[in-house]
Amino acid sequence: FFWWENSHVLGFAVLCLLQMTQMFYDIGDVIISLLGLDIEPFPYKDPEVLQANGSPDSESLCASQSFYDHIRCLYQNAALLSEQKRKAEAEGAKIEEEELRSILKRTSIQSLLQRHCKNDEPINTEVEETSISMDVEDPDIPSEFRERSLYKFHYIAPTDTLEGLALQHSIRVSELKRINNIHKNQDFYALSCIRVPNCIQKPKSKQQNLTAQQTQTLHQFQQSTNCNDRNLSRRHLRKHGFQLKPAVQKYLLDEEKPHNL
Repeated sequence: FFWWENSHVLGFAVLCLLQMTQMFYDIGDVIISLLGLDIEPFPYKDPEVLQANGSPDSESLCASQSFYDHIRCLYQNAALLSEQKRKAEAEGAKIEEEELRSILKRTSIQSLLQRHCKNDEPINTEVEETSISMDVEDPDIPSEFRERSLYKFHYIAPTDTLEGLALQHSIRVSELKRINNIHKNQDFYALSCIRVPNCIQKPKSKQQNLTAQQTQTLHQFQQSTNCNDRNLSRRHLRKHGFQLKPAVQKYLLDEEKPHNL
């Protein structure tokens, strides 16, 4: 009878107790957020846990077999979500590291050129890469690419010298210094690689101009042999010291041999 008369007082006390409990939880959340502590989310307040498990209303709690089993399930799901977040962050950091490595790999040639070849003009890395991998002796390579690939990289060996490389690639020492921005010979030993000509420059053969007497002899040789090839006639005359008679006899003798066979 006493409990029945004072039921409204007991209900009010229980309601106050629940309100105080909720207030303590809210104060605890504020303190944790101010301190910056990283703890597991409270399952009844974590929106991801509530979305995955549904809102824990009174009907679902009453219909469940055990109230504590339901709370334990919510905490387990909260811990699982936290673990998944940590894995996702770790994978994201790994992907960022791989992207950074790929960027460094793509820019390695550009950084090498900026380090050793400090020219005022912008450097085209595509041309330099082509000059490294391309062989100018290959007849299948178009002529336009051969003209663009003027230089290639030479990695300096301990026995290399500036004069030796210039002699090896048929280039002057001053020109080799200019294309590599080398001001002093001592700067050469501080480099790991330099640019050198992509192909050895062959000296151009200079044909000696014929004298007036040699030109007249050449004209007579062509008339006597009916040879219209000026270069061939000149070679025959050079073999015989520009003597007209022996050169004509030798040429006619060589022309008759195939017919006799």
